[in-house]
Amino acid sequence: MSEKSEQEESTSTHDECRVCGTTPASSHFGINSCRSCAAFFRRSIVLNRKYSCRFGGECDIEKDARTTCAHCRLKKCLTMGMETKNIRHYFDKNGPRSARSSISHSEKSERIYKTSPVPTPPSAPQQVDPHMPSLVTGYRKYLEDTKTLYIALHPENVFTQEITFKLVTIEEHAQFDRACIVYYVKMLNEYFRPFIDFTREEKMTIVEKYHLFFSLLNQNYLNTLYFSDDKSKLLLSYGNYVVRNGCAHFFSKTTTDIDRSFVNVRDKFHKIADKFIHVRPDETEVAALAGILLWREANSLYPDRGYDLILEQILAELCEYCKLKYGTLTYGLKFGTLMCLLRDLEDSSATLNESMFMGILIVDKFPPANIRTIFT
Repeated sequence: MSEKSEQEESTSTHDECRVCGTTPASSHFGINSCRSCAAFFRRSIVLNRKYSCRFGGECDIEKDARTTCAHCRLKKCLTMGMETKNIRHYFDKNGPRSARSSISHSEKSERIYKTSPVPTPPSAPQQVDPHMPSLVTGYRKYLEDTKTLYIALHPENVFTQEITFKLVTIEEHAQFDRACIVYYVKMLNEYFRPFIDFTREEKMTIVEKYHLFFSLLNQNYLNTLYFSDDKSKLLLSYGNYVVRNGCAHFFSKTTTDIDRSFVNVRDKFHKIADKFIHVRPDETEVAALAGILLWREANSLYPDRGYDLILEQILAELCEYCKLKYGTLTYGLKFGTLMCLLRDLEDSSATLNESMFMGILIVDKFPPANIRTIFT
Protein backbone atom coordinates (compact mmCIF):
# COMPACT_ATOMS: atom_id res chain seq x y z
CA MET A 1 0.00 0.00 0.00
CA SER A 2 1.37 3.41 -0.94
CA GLU A 3 2.00 6.18 1.55
CA LYS A 4 -0.82 8.22 -0.01
CA SER A 5 -3.39 5.42 0.27
CA GLU A 6 -2.35 4.75 3.87
CA GLN A 7 -2.97 8.41 4.70
CA GLU A 8 -6.37 8.35 3.02
CA GLU A 9 -7.37 5.17 4.90
CA SER A 10 -6.21 6.68 8.19
CA THR A 11 -8.25 9.85 7.62
CA SER A 12 -11.35 7.87 6.69
CA THR A 13 -11.08 5.67 9.78
CA HIS A 14 -10.51 8.66 12.05
CA ASP A 15 -13.67 10.39 10.83
CA GLU A 16 -15.92 7.34 11.24
CA CYS A 17 -17.53 5.95 14.39
CA ARG A 18 -16.23 2.40 14.94
CA VAL A 19 -19.56 1.39 16.48
CA CYS A 20 -22.18 2.62 14.01
CA GLY A 21 -20.18 4.14 11.15
CA THR A 22 -21.47 7.68 11.67
CA THR A 23 -19.30 10.63 10.66
CA PRO A 24 -17.82 12.70 12.12
CA ALA A 25 -16.33 10.89 15.11
CA SER A 26 -13.67 11.65 17.69
CA SER A 27 -11.93 9.90 20.56
CA HIS A 28 -14.24 8.68 23.33
CA PHE A 29 -13.38 6.03 25.92
CA GLY A 30 -10.39 4.78 23.95
CA ILE A 31 -11.78 4.59 20.40
CA ASN A 32 -13.17 6.86 17.71
CA SER A 33 -16.92 7.09 18.16
CA CYS A 34 -19.77 9.51 17.56
CA ARG A 35 -21.24 11.47 20.45
CA SER A 36 -24.42 9.41 20.43
CA CYS A 37 -22.64 6.07 20.88
CA ALA A 38 -20.32 7.57 23.50
CA ALA A 39 -23.28 8.89 25.51
CA PHE A 40 -25.10 5.55 25.17
CA PHE A 41 -22.03 3.64 26.39
CA ARG A 42 -21.57 5.97 29.34
CA ARG A 43 -25.21 5.76 30.44
CA SER A 44 -25.25 1.99 30.10
CA ILE A 45 -22.13 1.48 32.22
CA VAL A 46 -22.92 4.09 34.87
CA LEU A 47 -26.46 2.77 35.36
CA ASN A 48 -25.30 -0.86 35.10
CA ARG A 49 -27.88 -1.60 32.42
CA LYS A 50 -28.64 -5.20 31.47
CA TYR A 51 -30.03 -5.50 27.94
CA SER A 52 -31.40 -8.47 26.03
CA CYS A 53 -31.60 -9.14 22.29
CA ARG A 54 -34.64 -10.65 20.61
CA PHE A 55 -32.64 -11.80 17.60
CA GLY A 56 -29.84 -13.90 19.04
CA GLY A 57 -27.34 -11.10 19.61
CA GLU A 58 -26.46 -10.69 15.93
CA CYS A 59 -28.05 -7.31 15.08
CA ASP A 60 -26.27 -4.99 12.66
CA ILE A 61 -25.46 -1.71 14.40
CA GLU A 62 -25.46 0.97 11.74
CA LYS A 63 -26.14 4.70 11.67
CA ASP A 64 -29.82 4.43 10.78
CA ALA A 65 -30.50 1.48 13.10
CA ARG A 66 -28.18 1.99 16.04
CA THR A 67 -31.02 2.46 18.55
CA THR A 68 -32.96 -0.67 17.57
CA CYS A 69 -31.04 -3.06 19.86
CA ALA A 70 -29.29 -1.78 22.98
CA HIS A 71 -27.82 -5.22 23.74
CA CYS A 72 -25.95 -5.50 20.45
CA ARG A 73 -24.96 -1.84 20.51
CA LEU A 74 -23.34 -2.16 23.94
CA LYS A 75 -21.74 -5.45 22.89
CA LYS A 76 -20.21 -3.77 19.85
CA CYS A 77 -18.98 -0.82 21.95
CA LEU A 78 -17.05 -3.26 24.14
CA THR A 79 -15.87 -5.36 21.18
CA MET A 80 -14.52 -2.28 19.40
CA GLY A 81 -12.48 -1.40 22.47
CA MET A 82 -14.43 1.14 24.55
CA GLU A 83 -12.95 1.11 28.04
CA THR A 84 -15.15 1.38 31.13
CA LYS A 85 -12.24 2.61 33.22
CA ASN A 86 -12.15 5.81 31.16
CA ILE A 87 -15.68 6.85 32.07
CA ARG A 88 -15.78 10.19 33.82
CA HIS A 89 -17.65 10.02 37.10
CA TYR A 90 -17.57 13.67 38.10
CA PHE A 91 -21.09 14.39 36.92
CA ASP A 92 -22.52 10.94 37.71
CA LYS A 93 -24.67 10.50 40.79
CA ASN A 94 -23.44 6.88 40.87
CA GLY A 95 -19.77 6.47 41.65
CA PRO A 96 -17.07 8.57 43.30
CA ARG A 97 -16.64 12.24 42.53
CA SER A 98 -13.28 13.47 41.36
CA ALA A 99 -11.63 16.41 43.07
CA ARG A 100 -12.04 19.76 41.34
CA SER A 101 -8.92 21.20 39.79
CA SER A 102 -7.89 24.69 40.85
CA ILE A 103 -7.34 27.47 38.30
CA SER A 104 -5.79 30.90 38.61
CA HIS A 105 -7.69 34.17 38.41
CA SER A 106 -6.16 34.96 35.01
CA GLU A 107 -7.22 31.57 33.68
CA LYS A 108 -10.77 32.22 34.89
CA SER A 109 -10.93 35.54 33.10
CA GLU A 110 -9.61 34.03 29.88
CA ARG A 111 -12.11 31.15 30.02
CA ILE A 112 -15.04 33.50 30.59
CA TYR A 113 -14.33 36.35 28.21
CA LYS A 114 -12.25 34.85 25.39
CA THR A 115 -14.49 34.41 22.33
CA SER A 116 -17.55 32.57 23.66
CA PRO A 117 -18.34 32.67 27.39
CA VAL A 118 -18.84 28.92 27.69
CA PRO A 119 -17.12 27.01 30.51
CA THR A 120 -15.06 23.86 30.30
CA PRO A 121 -15.84 21.58 33.26
CA PRO A 122 -13.00 20.55 35.60
CA SER A 123 -10.50 18.24 33.94
CA ALA A 124 -10.57 14.49 34.46
CA PRO A 125 -9.30 11.47 32.53
CA GLN A 126 -11.14 10.92 29.22
CA GLN A 127 -13.93 13.36 30.03
CA VAL A 128 -17.28 13.28 28.24
CA ASP A 129 -17.78 16.24 25.93
CA PRO A 130 -19.50 19.11 27.77
CA HIS A 131 -23.03 19.99 26.72
CA MET A 132 -23.13 23.77 27.20
CA PRO A 133 -20.96 24.83 24.23
CA SER A 134 -23.30 22.96 21.88
CA LEU A 135 -26.40 24.36 23.63
CA VAL A 136 -25.10 27.92 23.29
CA THR A 137 -24.18 27.47 19.62
CA GLY A 138 -27.62 26.03 18.89
CA TYR A 139 -29.50 28.78 20.70
CA ARG A 140 -27.48 31.50 18.95
CA LYS A 141 -28.30 29.89 15.62
CA TYR A 142 -31.98 29.80 16.58
CA LEU A 143 -31.96 33.52 17.37
CA GLU A 144 -30.28 34.25 14.03
CA ASP A 145 -32.76 32.06 12.15
CA THR A 146 -35.84 33.61 13.74
CA LYS A 147 -34.51 37.11 13.15
CA THR A 148 -34.02 36.16 9.50
CA LEU A 149 -37.62 34.91 9.46
CA TYR A 150 -38.78 38.31 10.72
CA ILE A 151 -36.76 40.11 8.01
CA ALA A 152 -38.21 37.76 5.38
CA LEU A 153 -41.71 38.76 6.49
CA HIS A 154 -40.71 42.45 6.49
CA PRO A 155 -38.51 42.89 3.39
CA GLU A 156 -38.60 46.67 3.83
CA ASN A 157 -35.99 46.10 6.58
CA VAL A 158 -33.73 43.84 4.54
CA PHE A 159 -30.99 46.45 4.08
CA THR A 160 -31.04 47.89 7.59
CA GLN A 161 -31.70 44.58 9.42
CA GLU A 162 -33.64 46.63 11.97
CA ILE A 163 -36.40 45.17 14.13
CA THR A 164 -39.50 47.40 14.12
CA PHE A 165 -41.96 46.53 16.88
CA LYS A 166 -45.74 46.83 16.64
CA LEU A 167 -48.81 45.76 18.57
CA VAL A 168 -49.78 42.24 17.58
CA THR A 169 -52.98 40.17 17.61
CA ILE A 170 -53.13 36.60 18.83
CA GLU A 171 -53.60 35.35 15.28
CA GLU A 172 -50.48 37.16 14.06
CA HIS A 173 -48.45 35.97 17.04
CA ALA A 174 -49.59 32.35 16.61
CA GLN A 175 -48.51 32.36 12.96
CA PHE A 176 -45.03 33.62 13.78
CA ASP A 177 -44.70 31.37 16.84
CA ARG A 178 -45.54 28.25 14.88
CA ALA A 179 -43.20 29.19 12.05
CA CYS A 180 -40.42 29.35 14.66
CA ILE A 181 -41.05 25.71 15.60
CA VAL A 182 -39.21 24.68 12.44
CA TYR A 183 -36.09 26.44 13.71
CA TYR A 184 -36.13 25.22 17.28
CA VAL A 185 -36.75 21.60 16.25
CA LYS A 186 -33.74 22.03 13.95
CA MET A 187 -31.84 23.43 16.95
CA LEU A 188 -32.80 20.42 19.07
CA ASN A 189 -31.82 17.92 16.37
CA GLU A 190 -28.45 19.47 15.61
CA TYR A 191 -27.25 20.84 18.94
CA PHE A 192 -29.22 19.37 21.87
CA ARG A 193 -27.76 15.88 21.71
CA PRO A 194 -28.99 13.17 21.76
CA PHE A 195 -32.45 14.54 20.85
CA ILE A 196 -31.95 13.41 17.26
CA ASP A 197 -31.99 9.76 18.39
CA PHE A 198 -35.64 9.94 19.49
CA THR A 199 -38.27 8.45 17.21
CA ARG A 200 -40.66 10.79 15.39
CA GLU A 201 -43.44 9.97 17.85
CA GLU A 202 -41.16 10.58 20.84
CA LYS A 203 -40.04 13.92 19.40
CA MET A 204 -43.65 15.04 18.96
CA THR A 205 -44.47 14.04 22.54
CA ILE A 206 -41.49 15.94 23.94
CA VAL A 207 -42.07 19.05 21.81
CA GLU A 208 -45.73 19.07 22.86
CA LYS A 209 -44.58 19.38 26.49
CA TYR A 210 -41.55 21.58 25.79
CA HIS A 211 -43.00 24.18 23.44
CA LEU A 212 -44.53 26.55 25.98
CA PHE A 213 -41.51 26.33 28.28
CA PHE A 214 -39.10 27.27 25.51
CA SER A 215 -41.36 29.96 24.03
CA LEU A 216 -41.76 31.67 27.41
CA LEU A 217 -38.03 31.40 28.14
CA ASN A 218 -37.08 32.87 24.77
CA GLN A 219 -39.58 35.74 24.78
CA ASN A 220 -38.65 36.79 28.31
CA TYR A 221 -34.95 36.77 27.44
CA LEU A 222 -35.59 38.92 24.35
CA ASN A 223 -37.80 41.20 26.45
CA THR A 224 -34.81 41.95 28.70
CA LEU A 225 -32.82 42.95 25.61
CA TYR A 226 -35.41 45.23 23.98
CA PHE A 227 -37.84 46.44 26.67
CA SER A 228 -35.98 46.34 29.98
CA ASP A 229 -36.39 50.13 30.26
CA ASP A 230 -39.97 50.25 28.99
CA LYS A 231 -42.26 48.30 31.28
CA SER A 232 -45.36 49.41 29.42
CA LYS A 233 -44.59 46.78 26.77
CA LEU A 234 -44.08 43.03 26.80
CA LEU A 235 -42.21 41.41 23.91
CA LEU A 236 -43.65 38.23 22.40
CA SER A 237 -41.28 37.72 19.47
CA TYR A 238 -39.13 39.71 17.07
CA GLY A 239 -41.21 42.70 15.95
CA ASN A 240 -44.24 41.88 18.13
CA TYR A 241 -45.35 43.11 21.54
CA VAL A 242 -48.41 43.65 23.72
CA VAL A 243 -49.12 46.47 26.15
CA ARG A 244 -49.13 45.65 29.83
CA ASN A 245 -52.22 47.61 30.83
CA GLY A 246 -54.62 45.84 28.49
CA CYS A 247 -54.94 42.89 26.13
CA ALA A 248 -58.13 43.63 24.17
CA HIS A 249 -56.17 44.32 20.98
CA PHE A 250 -54.17 41.12 21.38
CA PHE A 251 -57.10 38.76 21.87
CA SER A 252 -59.63 40.39 19.56
CA LYS A 253 -60.10 43.82 18.06
CA THR A 254 -63.88 43.52 18.48
CA THR A 255 -64.22 41.73 21.81
CA THR A 256 -65.07 43.98 24.77
CA ASP A 257 -64.19 43.48 28.45
CA ILE A 258 -61.67 40.81 27.51
CA ASP A 259 -59.22 42.02 30.15
CA ARG A 260 -61.35 40.71 32.99
CA SER A 261 -61.27 37.19 31.57
CA PHE A 262 -57.49 37.04 31.27
CA VAL A 263 -56.33 39.28 34.11
CA ASN A 264 -54.62 36.39 35.95
CA VAL A 265 -52.65 35.39 32.86
CA ARG A 266 -51.65 38.98 32.16
CA ASP A 267 -50.50 39.61 35.73
CA LYS A 268 -48.48 36.40 35.84
CA PHE A 269 -46.74 37.23 32.57
CA HIS A 270 -45.85 40.69 33.86
CA LYS A 271 -44.49 39.19 37.06
CA ILE A 272 -42.15 36.76 35.33
CA ALA A 273 -41.05 39.45 32.84
CA ASP A 274 -40.05 41.67 35.76
CA LYS A 275 -38.11 38.80 37.34
CA PHE A 276 -36.17 38.21 34.14
CA ILE A 277 -35.34 41.92 33.92
CA HIS A 278 -34.11 41.80 37.52
CA VAL A 279 -32.03 38.63 37.09
CA ARG A 280 -30.86 39.49 33.54
CA PRO A 281 -29.68 36.03 32.46
CA ASP A 282 -27.16 36.15 29.64
CA GLU A 283 -27.31 34.17 26.40
CA THR A 284 -25.21 31.32 27.79
CA GLU A 285 -27.41 30.96 30.86
CA VAL A 286 -30.60 31.01 28.77
CA ALA A 287 -29.20 28.30 26.50
CA ALA A 288 -28.38 26.17 29.54
CA LEU A 289 -31.91 26.70 30.92
CA ALA A 290 -33.31 25.60 27.55
CA GLY A 291 -31.28 22.39 27.81
CA ILE A 292 -32.36 21.80 31.41
CA LEU A 293 -36.03 22.24 30.47
CA LEU A 294 -35.69 19.81 27.56
CA TRP A 295 -33.97 17.00 29.43
CA ARG A 296 -36.14 17.44 32.48
CA GLU A 297 -39.18 16.75 30.29
CA ALA A 298 -37.44 13.89 28.47
CA ASN A 299 -36.42 12.30 31.76
CA SER A 300 -39.97 12.67 33.08
CA LEU A 301 -41.40 10.94 30.00
CA TYR A 302 -38.70 8.26 29.73
CA PRO A 303 -37.22 7.86 33.24
CA ASP A 304 -35.31 4.63 32.55
CA ARG A 305 -33.01 5.95 29.82
CA GLY A 306 -30.47 7.86 31.89
CA TYR A 307 -31.40 11.37 30.76
CA ASP A 308 -31.08 12.44 34.38
CA LEU A 309 -27.31 12.17 33.87
CA ILE A 310 -27.44 14.66 31.00
CA LEU A 311 -29.57 16.94 33.16
CA GLU A 312 -27.11 16.74 36.05
CA GLN A 313 -24.16 17.44 33.76
CA ILE A 314 -25.77 20.60 32.35
CA LEU A 315 -26.61 21.76 35.87
CA ALA A 316 -23.01 21.19 36.95
CA GLU A 317 -21.65 23.03 33.91
CA LEU A 318 -24.00 25.96 34.52
CA CYS A 319 -22.94 26.09 38.16
CA GLU A 320 -19.28 26.12 37.11
CA TYR A 321 -20.00 28.88 34.58
CA CYS A 322 -21.62 31.00 37.30
CA LYS A 323 -18.64 30.46 39.57
CA LEU A 324 -16.22 31.61 36.86
CA LYS A 325 -18.29 34.64 35.86
CA TYR A 326 -19.58 35.91 39.21
CA GLY A 327 -16.92 34.66 41.64
CA THR A 328 -16.96 32.18 44.48
CA LEU A 329 -18.75 34.53 46.88
CA THR A 330 -21.85 35.28 44.80
CA TYR A 331 -22.16 32.50 42.22
CA GLY A 332 -24.46 30.47 44.48
CA LEU A 333 -27.00 33.28 44.63
CA LYS A 334 -26.94 33.72 40.84
CA PHE A 335 -27.31 29.99 40.22
CA GLY A 336 -30.20 29.86 42.68
CA THR A 337 -32.06 32.73 41.01
CA LEU A 338 -31.68 31.02 37.63
CA MET A 339 -33.26 27.87 39.07
CA CYS A 340 -36.12 29.98 40.46
CA LEU A 341 -36.78 31.24 36.93
CA LEU A 342 -37.43 27.63 35.90
CA ARG A 343 -40.13 27.36 38.54
CA ASP A 344 -41.69 30.62 37.34
CA LEU A 345 -41.70 29.34 33.75
CA GLU A 346 -43.40 26.15 34.88
CA ASP A 347 -46.06 28.12 36.77
CA SER A 348 -46.69 30.47 33.84
CA SER A 349 -46.90 27.57 31.41
CA ALA A 350 -49.54 25.84 33.54
CA THR A 351 -51.58 29.05 33.75
CA LEU A 352 -51.31 29.60 30.01
CA ASN A 353 -52.43 26.04 29.30
CA GLU A 354 -55.52 26.53 31.44
CA SER A 355 -56.38 29.84 29.79
CA MET A 356 -56.17 28.36 26.30
CA PHE A 357 -59.32 26.33 26.77
CA MET A 358 -61.21 29.40 27.96
CA GLY A 359 -59.81 31.39 25.05
CA ILE A 360 -61.15 28.92 22.51
CA LEU A 361 -64.66 29.55 23.86
CA ILE A 362 -64.67 33.34 24.00
CA VAL A 363 -62.03 34.67 21.57
CA ASP A 364 -62.32 34.83 17.80
CA LYS A 365 -59.68 32.88 15.83
CA PHE A 366 -58.02 31.50 18.97
CA PRO A 367 -55.25 29.06 17.90
CA PRO A 368 -55.61 25.34 18.76
CA ALA A 369 -54.43 24.48 22.27
CA ASN A 370 -52.73 21.25 21.17
CA ILE A 371 -49.52 21.97 19.27
CA ARG A 372 -49.37 18.34 18.12
CA THR A 373 -52.03 19.18 15.51
CA ILE A 374 -49.45 20.96 13.34
CA PHE A 375 -47.40 17.75 12.99
CA THR A 376 -50.29 15.57 11.82
